[in-house]
This record gives sequence, C-alpha cells and structure tokens, in this order.
Amino acid sequence: MLRTLALSILISTPLHAFVATGLDAPAGVAVDPRSGHIFIANIGGRADLKDDNGFITRLDAEGNAIAPRFISSGRNAVTLHAPKGLAVMNGVLYAADIDTVRGFDVATGKIRSTIDLSGLGVRSLTGLTTGEEGILYASDTPGNAIYRIDTTTGNTVSRFAKGPRLDGPAGLAYDPRHKVLIVVTRNTGRLLSVRGDGTVHQLFGKSFGSLYGVVFDREYSLIVTDAQQGRVYRIRNYSEVEVLKENVLSPAGIAHDFPRNRVVVTSLKGNAVFTLPLDR
Repeated sequence: MLRTLALSILISTPLHAFVATGLDAPAGVAVDPRSGHIFIANIGGRADLKDDNGFITRLDAEGNAIAPRFISSGRNAVTLHAPKGLAVMNGVLYAADIDTVRGFDVATGKIRSTIDLSGLGVRSLTGLTTGEEGILYASDTPGNAIYRIDTTTGNTVSRFAKGPRLDGPAGLAYDPRHKVLIVVTRNTGRLLSVRGDGTVHQLFGKSFGSLYGVVFDREYSLIVTDAQQGRVYRIRNYSEVEVLKENVLSPAGIAHDFPRNRVVVTSLKGNAVFTLPLDR
C-alpha cells in the first residue's frame, strides 16, 4: 500500500530559498531547465532492496508540491525500487535504480525507456549525470565502476571505468571544457577525474568525509556534498575550498538551478530538500 506523503514548505530569504520536508529518504534531485521544476528521488525503503517502494516527487521552482508522487512504483506499470541519481536530458527524466536506469517523460511521467545493467554485474547505482550530447554516466558505488550510456544509439551501455582507485564512486559531473568526468567518492572522500580513455586521476590532495553529490555552478566551481561531515562545499579552480553550509543532516543529492543561480540539496536522513543561493 502506498503511504501518504505530506510535504511542508518553509519559504525563507533570500529570494528563491526554501526548505521542503516530509520526503522519504530523498537521495537524488534534478532540475528541469525548461520548466524549473524540481524532481526528487525518494528511496522509500532500503537503499539496496528491490521492494517496489520508490517514487519521485515533483515541486515547482518555489518548492510547492505539484505531485508528491509524480512517478510511483505500482502506478501506470511503473517499477521503481530505490531511485537515487536523477538527470534530465532531451525531455526525459532518468533515474538510477539499483541495477537499472529508467527513463520517464519529464512532462507526463510516462515510461520512456528501461536500461538494464544487471548483465554487467552492477550492484547499486548511485550517481547519474549527463555528458556529451545524448550521453549519460552512472556510478556503481559498491562495484567501483562507472558506466556510459549512449541514448543516441539505442541506449548502448559500456563500462567507462572500473577498479579500486574509484574508491566507491558516487556523484558525477561532466566538465565539457576539459572533457573529463568528475567523480566524488564515498569511501575516501576524494575528488577524481576520469578521462575519455577511462584513466582515473586524483584532482587534489585534500580528502573530505564521505562525499555524495557534485555539480558545477555558473563559474565552473564545484559544489560538493559531504554526507558524513554534514557540509556543502564550493571548490574553486579545483583547489580553493569554501564551506557554503554546515550542520546539515546527511546532505546527499545536489542539482544546479542555473537561471536562479542556486543549488538544490537533499537531506537523506532528514527527509528534506533545501535550496542554497550561490550569489555570494
């Protein structure tokens, strides 16, 4: 039976800032660049269990609930176990769901694609991001692997990088300037870059607690969440570290809202999502 989801919104200053509570283990978030709507992946149960208990919430840009269960397992022939990473590309909302990436129409929520990675030995997908035109990248955290999905060729899947140097890869962000994939790690709290040939390199010497999410801002600074230390960082020029917010309960998924110059961050254990303005 589906549980009722009661969302409450706290609007605060500055402009475009809000906190929404009443979610259910929100692990991932994405912003639709066209509508400004915010999509939140709710695990709704155990993070590694195929229990048909996951759902995706849809908010407007002010944090008001358009559809608390916009996409929900068990409705409209949808299967959704424990969604984590989300990404929007070409009118499709993609969700990383254990060993499958599922695509939904961003306007209607109807199923558009099901990309099964189980045959590649995927254990538990966490991060999901867009890359070059039509490309998705997905991270398998316990499997120490990253996969590349080409949606322009029938969702062809290939292993992009694999090995212990990935240290439990979680959040992903593609840098089009240098044509590298930025990876944050759960196990060692490091930032890595992966080149097009799959080689892994450490970005700089500093390690954090247990990193979860990463995005670029307008100036190509990295905004990173540390679920263990309860902080959101900004890293300029791959070297200068600034604490944007601290004392957050398990900050996890993060998305950049370009028009409003802010990030949207989920609190995994706090069952909440909040915005953080970047114009400072």
